[in-house]
Amino acid sequence: MNKEIELVKEIEKPIFNEELKAEIIGKSEIEDNIKELKEYALKVQDYYKDVVFTPETQKEAEEEKASINKLKAKVADFRKQIVAEYKKPIDVFETTAKETEKILESTYKLINDQVSLFNQAELEKVSEKLKTYFNEYAMSKEIDFIQFEQLGLSVTKGCLTATGSLTKKTETAITDFIDSVENDLKLINTLEFKDEVLIEYKKTLKCANAIAEVQDRHAQLEKIEEEKKKVLEDNEVVEKIEYVTAPKKDEPIVETQFKVRATLAKIKELKDFMDRGGYDYE
Repeated sequence: MNKEIELVKEIEKPIFNEELKAEIIGKSEIEDNIKELKEYALKVQDYYKDVVFTPETQKEAEEEKASINKLKAKVADFRKQIVAEYKKPIDVFETTAKETEKILESTYKLINDQVSLFNQAELEKVSEKLKTYFNEYAMSKEIDFIQFEQLGLSVTKGCLTATGSLTKKTETAITDFIDSVENDLKLINTLEFKDEVLIEYKKTLKCANAIAEVQDRHAQLEKIEEEKKKVLEDNEVVEKIEYVTAPKKDEPIVETQFKVRATLAKIKELKDFMDRGGYDYE
């Protein structure tokens, strides 16, 4: 029976053990006599400053001018040629260096992205373990409305031990949070408006705020009810006064006169009474 043997090529990681360097290893010298030509040109300048032009010297000057112009063109040609030749290795080095910089940058990004993806995957595994423990402990307390994110725990690899278990500190953070919620629920269950308080509590998990919110709401409602009741009672009193004091049909109107001694508040009450009763007074 033939067995197929699969040859797996081992991936060998490239290593650069050399010390990075870049230096000029030699200095070429340019052999020329341009310096002598420069000195010659300066002497020609001095010569022609003092020349008295005649037909003969004018002809000679025309020839000198043409010669000078040819020499100038030759110097320019040599300059361009030599500079271009010297610049070749510099251009090659600069191009290679720039290309290498780009490749190194893309290599770094590739490795960095892979490391980031791996770290993210590892953190997701840690997060799943924390959430599982959180949910199991919450269910053991019969609490089903809280979420792991409300704990505000920073998920890092340090949340787990070397063996992959939750650290004692992490466990304590989770259990303390859920125990605190359990204690809040016990307190809320003893309150008069426990259902309303529970609704508010679930929004923020802040027990004191939830209780204060509901108490304030009911205090406002009670105040409104008291104001309504007072208005009704006042209306009933007014109706009774109007009924009692209403003049009977064809009953003659009489006039009387008396003095009242009382506090200003009492006088005001009497005036209000007479106004509501429909009395005609001066």
